Amino acid sequence: MLQRLTCFSVVLVAVGSAGGSELQRLPKSVPPLLGVAVVTNGGDTGKFSEWQIELSIPRIRWEVVGEMIPKKNWPELETEVERVVLTLRMGGPSQLAESRVLDVKGKELTREQVANRLAKETPVIVSASGQVPDPYFLQLTNPDAIVIVLGPRDGAPAPELLPAKREPSKKAKNGGKPPVERGTDEHPK
Repeated sequence: MLQRLTCFSVVLVAVGSAGGSELQRLPKSVPPLLGVAVVTNGGDTGKFSEWQIELSIPRIRWEVVGEMIPKKNWPELETEVERVVLTLRMGGPSQLAESRVLDVKGKELTREQVANRLAKETPVIVSASGQVPDPYFLQLTNPDAIVIVLGPRDGAPAPELLPAKREPSKKAKNGGKPPVERGTDEHPK
């Protein structure tokens, strides 16, 4: 029996080390958001002229409603989604760095390329951290996708745009009590 267990352990270690090299490393930043953007004011095309991009992002807030109990009786996860519209000011005189518009490989797009690609509402990837999204998050995106990295001029970093837990509602389904978290006296881990 001990020989079988040892042999099985050696096989697991060999398989684990062979497959482990194929795994993608985990990201070191927050995930980007998905939104819709359109150029709203092309203005004149002078070097220092200001132009605008209207960016719509869903702001998601969630709440667990009910008690933490076995899977067959799981509580609901209620979400609240509201539309946040940002007007990004591009170009023009300013001391603060503007937002950047990139392709998936990180190459900055020219004003003309942005105007052409965002002539109508177009899905975009948005980095609220002010940094280029980690390649981990861009693995499944279309190679033609547009990435908008919010700059300090437009409020980056903007953690308020990321999904977050909302305040418990007053009409919680478990008698108005907040959900019981695992690890408390009522529900040990």
